[in-house]
Amino acid sequence: MKTFNSFITHLGRVVLIFLLVFIWVRYYEPNLSLCLVYTSILTFASDCLLSMFLQKRDIKTTLKKQEITDAENFANLFVLNGNAFANNFWHKTISQKHTATKKTYYTSFEKNSEKVAIYSHYTLEKLRPSDVLSIYNKLKKEKIDKIIICTNEVEPQSKTFISHLPCKMVILDKYEAYEKLMKKYNSFPEVETKINLNETSKWKSFLAFSLNRGRVKGYVFSSIILIISSFFVRASVYYLVISTILLCLAIFSFTNTYYNKKIPEEII
Repeated sequence: MKTFNSFITHLGRVVLIFLLVFIWVRYYEPNLSLCLVYTSILTFASDCLLSMFLQKRDIKTTLKKQEITDAENFANLFVLNGNAFANNFWHKTISQKHTATKKTYYTSFEKNSEKVAIYSHYTLEKLRPSDVLSIYNKLKKEKIDKIIICTNEVEPQSKTFISHLPCKMVILDKYEAYEKLMKKYNSFPEVETKINLNETSKWKSFLAFSLNRGRVKGYVFSSIILIISSFFVRASVYYLVISTILLCLAIFSFTNTYYNKKIPEEII
């Protein structure tokens, strides 16, 4: 069901992008066949770029402002105190629900007949593919089925590189580790933080209403009406501009995670 919902969400996004690109390509290209070819190519390229952007920003935008600050402070705490300190925390956290074994830089436990290891790698530098390979080589003799690397920041190539290794691997940056491990286990490092509870402004409430996924149908319907109208009036370009704005609002409302809460993927 989760895979099906993801497919439907992605399909809806592609349709919106296709419609947005089509209205402008059609405006400049009268040949319908060429118009569809150009639109398909541009839609594919646009969707790939948007997917990369959403993947990078997805977790961070689901966190509240204070939670983002906390996640950064906790990661800085681990960097300053070393990976052994971070590993102690993860061992304490995992031990709440599993029988965990602590090594120098990682904690292992079993779940669903799999041996899982949480490896701490907190440094000032971003996690590189070479770091991932080094971690894999350290743990492959331990017969680990799944490796979860908790780190500060990650180079994009590293998350692609793990798919080439003969072992299940997951990389969690400071925001993902906070969202999917700390919050799940309700376990946080002991560090003093200030929590500011600010009342939601009217402007934020307006954005929350306007950019929610529930507004997508209205934006798309209005856009289609304007597109149809553009074929019957002289100043059609103005209709296309307004239609473009509405479709952009629809795409953002459909894809943003800030105003559309998403259940995080279960890691352990």
